[in-house]
Amino acid sequence: MKVGIYDRYLATMGGGERYACKMAEVLSHSHEVDLISERLVDLRRVGEQLHIDLSRVSLKIFPYLSQEYAAYITKDYDLFVNATYLSSLSNLARRGIYLVYFPTPFDVDFKLKHRLAYLLLRGWAERINREDTLQKILPAVGVEPVVGVYDPSRFLLGGYAWTCGQAVVRIKEGQGDRPLKLRIQAGRRRGVPPAQITVRADGEVVLRDK
Repeated sequence: MKVGIYDRYLATMGGGERYACKMAEVLSHSHEVDLISERLVDLRRVGEQLHIDLSRVSLKIFPYLSQEYAAYITKDYDLFVNATYLSSLSNLARRGIYLVYFPTPFDVDFKLKHRLAYLLLRGWAERINREDTLQKILPAVGVEPVVGVYDPSRFLLGGYAWTCGQAVVRIKEGQGDRPLKLRIQAGRRRGVPPAQITVRADGEVVLRDK
């Protein structure tokens, strides 16, 4: 059986990653297993850090280009396991498992204005998350995630969104005098030195955090 285990945050090597990697280790004894993530990571280093044998597991990389593309990569698996927190990725495999580490409401990071808007526009908001509308709506608000931004629906609604080490967003031209606010916060695990943030526009450095 061909098994794909999807973990966008594999490079963070946290508790959820240990769970996903342990599943990969166990299944790899009798099945062909791919760990799927957005960033290139050293599986040997991941295995050593998490004390898990990943020698029989392969790594498959794909960038998040669109919901359709992301769903397309699942179709060749006999079993697809989505081990990514708060993921809305569709599954086209023969069988699928969605790991829920703990239940999280859709509006967990909403501000008051977003909660009120959700109550008034609930049907529309739910369609954003289950239909192919993100690519039509995102350009209209001025900022469009291209690569490296996780959970773009939350990004659209003004909540936090995880990024990998390098994220690309497209700023729509013709925004007039209204400024666009894009908050960037460098989170890190305990004991890890602060990260340096560099912002480039059309390849030119416009901001470098010291």
